Amino acid sequence: MKGFFFSKAVKPEKLVLEKIEGAPRVKRTPSQKVEVEPCEKCGLYKNCMSPKMEPTGKGRQEILIIAEAPGREEDKEGTQLVGDAGKLLRRVLNELGFDLDWDFWKTNVLSCRPPGNRKPTRKEMKYCFPKVKKAIERLKPKFIWLMGGAALESFFIEDMNELNITTYRRRIIPYPDFDCWAIPLFHPSFILRQENESSLALFKRDLRWALSCRDKSRPSLYDPSKYVKVLTDLEEIKNVLDKVKENKILAFDYETSRISPHKECARIWTIGVALSNEESYSFGYQHPDSIHNSELIGKWWSEILGDPSIQKIAQNLKFEDSWSRKIFSTVPQGWISDTMTTQHILDDRKGSTGLKFQAFVRWGVKGYEKEVAKNISSSENGINKLDELPLETLCPYNGIDALLTFKLYNEQQEELKRADGLKKATELFHKGVLAFCDIEEFGINVDTVYYRREERRLTKELEKLIIGLLSSDEAKKFKDVIGEEMSLTSPKDLRTLFYKILGLKSSKTTESGMESVDEEALQQLDSDFARKLVKVRKLLKIRDTYLGQLKREEVDGRIHPSFNLHIAESFRSSSSGPNFQNIPVRDEDAKRVLRKGIVASPGHKLMECDYGSIEVRIASVYTHDPALITYINDPTTDMHRDQACELFKLKQTEVTKDIRFYAKNGFVFPQFYGSTYQACSSNLWEEVQKLKTKQNVPLLDHLRKQGVRNFHSFRGHVQTVEEAFWKKFHVFREWQKETIDFYNRKGYVEMLFGHKRSGLLSKNQIINSPIQGAAFHCLLWSLIQVNELRKKENWKSRLVGQIHDSMIFDLWPEEQDHVIKSVRRIMCEDIREAHPEIIVPLEVEFDITPVNGSWYEKETFDVQKP
Repeated sequence: MKGFFFSKAVKPEKLVLEKIEGAPRVKRTPSQKVEVEPCEKCGLYKNCMSPKMEPTGKGRQEILIIAEAPGREEDKEGTQLVGDAGKLLRRVLNELGFDLDWDFWKTNVLSCRPPGNRKPTRKEMKYCFPKVKKAIERLKPKFIWLMGGAALESFFIEDMNELNITTYRRRIIPYPDFDCWAIPLFHPSFILRQENESSLALFKRDLRWALSCRDKSRPSLYDPSKYVKVLTDLEEIKNVLDKVKENKILAFDYETSRISPHKECARIWTIGVALSNEESYSFGYQHPDSIHNSELIGKWWSEILGDPSIQKIAQNLKFEDSWSRKIFSTVPQGWISDTMTTQHILDDRKGSTGLKFQAFVRWGVKGYEKEVAKNISSSENGINKLDELPLETLCPYNGIDALLTFKLYNEQQEELKRADGLKKATELFHKGVLAFCDIEEFGINVDTVYYRREERRLTKELEKLIIGLLSSDEAKKFKDVIGEEMSLTSPKDLRTLFYKILGLKSSKTTESGMESVDEEALQQLDSDFARKLVKVRKLLKIRDTYLGQLKREEVDGRIHPSFNLHIAESFRSSSSGPNFQNIPVRDEDAKRVLRKGIVASPGHKLMECDYGSIEVRIASVYTHDPALITYINDPTTDMHRDQACELFKLKQTEVTKDIRFYAKNGFVFPQFYGSTYQACSSNLWEEVQKLKTKQNVPLLDHLRKQGVRNFHSFRGHVQTVEEAFWKKFHVFREWQKETIDFYNRKGYVEMLFGHKRSGLLSKNQIINSPIQGAAFHCLLWSLIQVNELRKKENWKSRLVGQIHDSMIFDLWPEEQDHVIKSVRRIMCEDIREAHPEIIVPLEVEFDITPVNGSWYEKETFDVQKP
């Protein structure tokens, strides 16, 4: 009866009844709910020295600085930003000609100091925001500097997800709610924690830039919805598409049933078309409520797609391109921009290329997706529910996406004009995206029968291993001690078993200081149980991670992995759906299971064309180091073999392939990329225990005979080798120092093909990015040329994939000689002719499978140089 006969506001057991039977109930007025003040809910003010601190400063520049929370000094003195962070900010502003107290207002997200100076919680920020809001309304700043992640989060938590200060810093964001601009910046305390010159230089540049924005007018409200028209009549659609043909430029966007057009139930629900920054249209196509003349609309739209004289723009071009090919059987012509990839060129920071993000930080546009957000989410089979929305809801959203894409394109073109050198990088990536469209459409052949068989085999092997582990003596001991069955996936249970019950010692600890039970730690244990558990984890990863993604993405015996140019901050490529660049090669079991299922099309071969030592060669292009160039130009020399001789005190005749490998990857490359003898010696010492010379002498025994008896002496020896190494490559070392100095002055590092990597970079990122990025760009340039030649000459062979420094063909055997000759000419000769700054010869290696063979069966093909 509770809650049925009685009001929820009045609990039945508290009603006072007359004692006389049958008397009416006593009516009571529900008590009024007492509103508790936010400060009372928070409670921080009760335990700090200067509670509820008000903003301070004169604000002559109309700039309000909002930091995180009062520190110890602020709490004592009752003012803002007077601690170490405040002193740094004050000093930098003074250097720039400004006074923190006179030119700015200062406040914090929290007006009371949290205990232990911990980070504010979301609840605390929510409680305190009304106080901050009142201060803004009273002061009416023209600019708000949001210093640090907490300040950023407190302002925009309702508007955006993933509020990372690294992504948002140094942006001027319209904030129409307060008629001002918001500028996120690093908190000075973050800069102090970095303790390096590069971070301080970046902080100074950011403040100088933020101050340069002072002359900007207050932001105006931009409402994209007023520029979108929904078309519901066939004649209206025809008129707009005719207008597109006259306009000769458009941005378009599809709303589809799923991400991939290659899977079942692939439908384009609506099409959005923008003709300018203030003119956009949207209409249904395969949506259930669309005009029942999709064939005629499809014919009109296909004519536009195939017309190269009509310039086309899209946000994530490969999406619209692949869907156009699938649904309209038309390869779009006239692509001039992928705004997502262009944005990555302009700003390489992670998470900054999305259209919603750009609309928010550029124009303050937010929330237009709210009505469709739930329906965009895919179900288990990957199909969304956008078709359940009425066209009057879905079409405006689609039209706004197209409109914002056009507006973003126009702004990007102006930015490219002002950004020296980025046009070259943009052109390379644009052509690369178009080449990837061709690669992804064709896809890669896979042996689904083989994969299903391997999945069953792995499952049986796992069951046997797991049953054995759970019935082992170790598991029985765990149950006797703890009183319950152990879990093989519980770090707590494993830690208890290995380090308490069995009394083993861990070789490493976690960040929180506990004994580690990761793969590295388990491999160091003298335990058969641990070794079997490592195998279980490996087999699970092979089956569920690697094999699982191939199984999920396979369609009609092919996979269509996506190759992306808008994600990696290093300006290299990435792959997804499935991740074709993450198919193991070092682990033999994983390599065999996965690569045996990637097979050539019937009657074809697979061929991989890989740049040889490309990063070393590109390093010589940047550094002009004579010692490095000599090694490259003289084929009788071998830098990695020579270094192996130095590291392990060997003669050339004693160096094995494995010893050379570890000298190369455990010392030479790490040294070039910023490592030190301490790290190199630790990693190499682990391998010393396993390696043998060509004469089958254990390397450890050999080193002992040479006076290197233990790790301590080995580390001292590696230190001596390191000193000699950098004496030999002193020009390379000087280039590294100059590159770091350039970054500290300019805030970015330059790359061979025009890219500029910026943001907060570590020393290693500063010196590695130009080399690793340009090495991939050589491959990308070559891939673009090869793909164009393939289409021009109508090869039966097709490009099907790309992995960092290599490209992969589905090779028609009769074309093998011609394809190899053409590819080698492009990768080694044409690229140097087009880029004379490449001063050393380039080499390419070919691996080829038998006809109908798998990728696992590829073997090196010896190509005679002309």
